[in-house]
Amino acid sequence: MRKPIVVICSLVIAAGLVALAISLVMGGMREFPLNFAIAGVLAFAVGLPLYLAADSAGKASLVTAALTGFVVGAAIPTLLVLTGPAADTASVGGTATVVDGSYTVVGWLQNLGMILGFGAAGAIGGAAFWAVVHGPGDPAEVGNVRIAILVGAAACVLVAAFTTTSLTRDRTCHNPGRNGATSISPIAGFTLLAGKDQWPKVEAILEKFQRSNYWAIRRDVRLGNDFPWFQISICEEPGTQIFVSGRLDLGGRDEVRFDAYIFANGAEWKEALRSIHNAVKSQQLGELRYERGEEWSAEAPAWLGSGDEATRQTGDPSRDLD
Repeated sequence: MRKPIVVICSLVIAAGLVALAISLVMGGMREFPLNFAIAGVLAFAVGLPLYLAADSAGKASLVTAALTGFVVGAAIPTLLVLTGPAADTASVGGTATVVDGSYTVVGWLQNLGMILGFGAAGAIGGAAFWAVVHGPGDPAEVGNVRIAILVGAAACVLVAAFTTTSLTRDRTCHNPGRNGATSISPIAGFTLLAGKDQWPKVEAILEKFQRSNYWAIRRDVRLGNDFPWFQISICEEPGTQIFVSGRLDLGGRDEVRFDAYIFANGAEWKEALRSIHNAVKSQQLGELRYERGEEWSAEAPAWLGSGDEATRQTGDPSRDLD
């Protein structure tokens, strides 16, 4: 009975190490539960049968465990690559990776790097599994102390998997879903038809507003050619947020989207959005457009006026929150 306990606990610990490595490299600890779920399913559904087969044949070793982990880790990305690209064309840093629905040489090299990366993470997990299972002594004859340590370590991994999302949840006004909502619609917004060359000016406008009004700011701005990205959130407690995102080649045009969100009894948003809108307009950064149902118009909406004029629902019908 001791050996199955050792094997199961070792699989949980190894899956936790793999999930931790992938989370730290790719998306931070908030992704740990999902990565652990995937790694755990693969470990028990694929890795465990392969280990048992090798063990019964007397072929189990550190090398075979690492190779098995590599195969398990590389399985999903390999399947995704073999099913073909999801788009007809794609590029990274101006270099084409998909042309006419087929991967280019660069695309294949990029996919190979992804497969090797996930395979390496799996190999680390396989090696860790072997090291835990075949630690000092026969796994079928381990002492009570080692059993207790393994069970405790596996329990810690499981607790982390179930609590990480809650513990790492953004509870500031930058997260409209901090109270459990999964999506939220903007109360109002506008679009600036401008490309990446105007992003620094938009960022400066938002920084000036934030400093003048003592709002909180969070930004993720990347101006390089490899992966340009523009997202800035400025917010005020208890729940007013202006979320700004740059979008390149969206429907054949570049734009910067400004959306106002209110939640948790948020404060008045009109003055803030008007102030930012007027600053953008005064600098003549590009054409301003306002969505009216399914149509776009240059006519100013009611919220740009004064007083308690009716507001208008604009923008995307929802923005998913994580």
